[in-house]
Amino acid sequence: MAVTRSPAQEIVRVMSFYRGKSSGLAQAALLGANAFREWQHYPRRDARDDLHGVEFYYHAHAADERIRDEHGHFHVFSRPDPEGEFIHLVGISLNAHGFPIRLFLTNQWVTGETWATAASARRAVDRFCFRGVGPLAPLGDWITAMIRLYRAEIHRLHETRERWARAKTVEFSRRADLLKSRRYQVIAQQRIDLVKRLSTEID
Repeated sequence: MAVTRSPAQEIVRVMSFYRGKSSGLAQAALLGANAFREWQHYPRRDARDDLHGVEFYYHAHAADERIRDEHGHFHVFSRPDPEGEFIHLVGISLNAHGFPIRLFLTNQWVTGETWATAASARRAVDRFCFRGVGPLAPLGDWITAMIRLYRAEIHRLHETRERWARAKTVEFSRRADLLKSRRYQVIAQQRIDLVKRLSTEID
């Protein structure tokens, strides 16, 4: 009989698993790489679950573009067609100790995503599930649990981004020009305290 865990319990399970191996979430994503190079995707070809139409990768921007204490971040996507359009569901920043510190969304040009309405993103977030095999399987479980635990916050980020796009479009002749404008990178973000959140979720 399969064990059913809450998102909070699953997060604790995965992080305890890595701690038992003297590792962490970022190190797991690097898959044994000798060096962590700015901008490079880890894993190199991204982690994909084609059955559920989702994927993610870990990377870091240049040091002067990172928020304080950030080591790198995951970008998480919905891609129902492996060769088709995709929606950026959320970015999850980690600190050097492997703890998540921020959720965020970006302008379209950052990831090359298909621009989605908040309603479309909500549906993709609500059905998100990553099931992997091999060394990335626990990491996929952790990302799935994080998205479920912070579902309401991610929904609000997409709503914030949609309001931003409506308000800013008046500055540009076309919506497409706004979405590719390098003046705007991170559009919506929220700092998170996972330890505090877990303490309220687990008795």
